[in-house]
Amino acid sequence: MKQFWTVFKFELSQTLKQKSFYITVLLTALILFGASFVPRLMAGKSETGEADVNNPSESSLIQEKEKIALLKNGQVDPSVKDALAEIFDFVEVKDESELANKVKSEEVEKGVSLLSNTEAVVYLAQASFYDSEDLEIKSILEDNYRYNIAIRDLDISADDLRNIDQVEVNAGIQSLGTNPFVGYVLSYIMVFFLYFLILARGQSIATSVAKEKDNRTMELLVTSVKPSAMIWGKVMSGLVASIINILAIALGAGLGYLVNVKNNPMAQEIIKSVLAEVSSADILVFLGFTIVGVTFYYLIFAALGSMVSRLDEMNQAMTPVTMMVVIAFMVTMFTMSTPNSPILKIASFVPFTSPLAMFARYQMISVPTVEVLISFAILLVSTIVVAFAATKIYRSGTLNYGNKMNIFKALKKND
Repeated sequence: MKQFWTVFKFELSQTLKQKSFYITVLLTALILFGASFVPRLMAGKSETGEADVNNPSESSLIQEKEKIALLKNGQVDPSVKDALAEIFDFVEVKDESELANKVKSEEVEKGVSLLSNTEAVVYLAQASFYDSEDLEIKSILEDNYRYNIAIRDLDISADDLRNIDQVEVNAGIQSLGTNPFVGYVLSYIMVFFLYFLILARGQSIATSVAKEKDNRTMELLVTSVKPSAMIWGKVMSGLVASIINILAIALGAGLGYLVNVKNNPMAQEIIKSVLAEVSSADILVFLGFTIVGVTFYYLIFAALGSMVSRLDEMNQAMTPVTMMVVIAFMVTMFTMSTPNSPILKIASFVPFTSPLAMFARYQMISVPTVEVLISFAILLVSTIVVAFAATKIYRSGTLNYGNKMNIFKALKKND
């Protein structure tokens, strides 16, 4: 234990002395702080926009109507032309040939051939891939038919019909389980942070081990310190450094909230609703899976770092575990919108993905406590197994130079 504490304090002090560590912490905190200004800036733009609309000099400007060519190809009620005249400045043509010529020559923006009171064909000089229907013309014909033509033989006025159409029907959803919106927000933020922690600090641990091996410092250390104390000291110092990083990010977000978001009533209500949904169980699940999951991956990174003979081999050695982290992140992010999917459920029990997947699933839906405990037990047992394997690999790899080593050789060497 004494050796562990010695390695732990040394590694942590070395990490805290690195400029790159402070730059990373400062940048992430500043990003969160800067992000808190977004609601304030948007509110400012909104207020400016409202002032411009109310400006008498600008509101007095009359917008020029779009010019179109109009062809009556069937029995059309006069009210249709009146409805179009409110929106467009149109010129009537005699046939489709004249209509097409005006559109092609760009004398008009488009041509409208009226087939009936409720049907029209719109001609454009060049339609885009997404153009299939002119929604503006469709809306004008629909409203005119409903309010001017269809009600003529009915004992109802156009205003009465408009009032009926404007009646809003609500069918809100009240979740008896977790709040899906709050769960999605928390899952997105926490999963992203956990992904960042595992990759950034994990690669740093692997590089640190490889450097010690590359400059032969490892040969001196193993003569006085046990491999288990060395690997656990590095892993635990990395975990503490990660927690410091999270606290710095939380501090940046908190300061941003005090400076900006607190003055935004809507954002304040959203944050209050999010905080109201967070329970002690949520915090325990997050901390449990984060601490054990991060330790699981850090042990793997440390073991991989001990297997390389030169620093230029690091990227190739770390590729498999890096890909596992990326896959875990992608699986979780792409299935959060469907938390009941079998993929996310399976991922929440697999050790490589459960640190990210189980928390996201737990936040999105009501997961039975027994499933959470089983998933955590599997992750914990897997971490213990990985710890023994990583220590063996570390012991074999630290003094192995020149010869190419793989995981199976490293494990077999200590048997």
